[in-house]
Amino acid sequence: WGRHRKPTINGTSSQEAWRARDCGVWSIGVACSASESEATVSGVSVVVAVRDEEAQLPGCLRRLGFADEVIVVVNSRTTDASPSLARDARAKVLYHDFAGFAGLKNAGLEAVKLKWTLVVDADERVGARLATQITAALSKQFDAYLIPRINYFYGHQMRWGGWNESHIRLVRTGSARYVGDLHEIFTFIDPSANVGTLTAALHHFTHRSILDNLYKTANYSDVEAHSRVLAGAEPVTSAQLYFVVLREIIRRLIIKQGWRDGVPTRAVNRVTVPLVQMVGSGSRNGW
Repeated sequence: WGRHRKPTINGTSSQEAWRARDCGVWSIGVACSASESEATVSGVSVVVAVRDEEAQLPGCLRRLGFADEVIVVVNSRTTDASPSLARDARAKVLYHDFAGFAGLKNAGLEAVKLKWTLVVDADERVGARLATQITAALSKQFDAYLIPRINYFYGHQMRWGGWNESHIRLVRTGSARYVGDLHEIFTFIDPSANVGTLTAALHHFTHRSILDNLYKTANYSDVEAHSRVLAGAEPVTSAQLYFVVLREIIRRLIIKQGWRDGVPTRAVNRVTVPLVQMVGSGSRNGW
């Protein structure tokens, strides 16, 4: 997303070997059944913001057949085939200069003309059960919906370590905008907006390999460091670095029982994220 380019990995992707955990998830290269792909949802647009996501975007778009419209917002730094793949899937393609993740997604929100907007990432999958719940939700008296998300690290579902989360992803068009350069969230125009909750989950295939993990960490740390500098963050000290690592190990592995997910590195790998963010912030402040 920032200045780092996504690495190319030769050979078969680990995600190509993943298979369905339930009726709502399909792995890359596995076709949906007719009943799953033919479902339609009236009055909803899907916004997908991408940069160099040619490996993930087709799998994401294949699960969006329930929507009336799909808008793919392409980071102008994209160098791969993401735009042409989006057009092949009959999605509307917009180009936008990157100035934070919120701005990229807001560009998509502004292009939506339908009543409802669903926002997903290229490495997320909308299953049949979630599509069905979205269909039913559109006729209810809510302004937005929280959607749970299941995370997969290196092809392994994370059940512990605090990785079970929910985010507002489905909103009435025009009722909210994203704020924040990184880990962006919706802010509602009307603070009294009525938010419902769906039970079917988005499936998020993040950190598909160590190389992919390092690529994301490098780019996210650039964005976070820039935001911290603009906010006047103090230079980082060595004590802060050690504290962050120790805190994350205790919180993820012990308190939230991340060790139960198997190989400890699946939960520990995310320790590098706050660490590198702080290092980046410190370096830009002359540390």
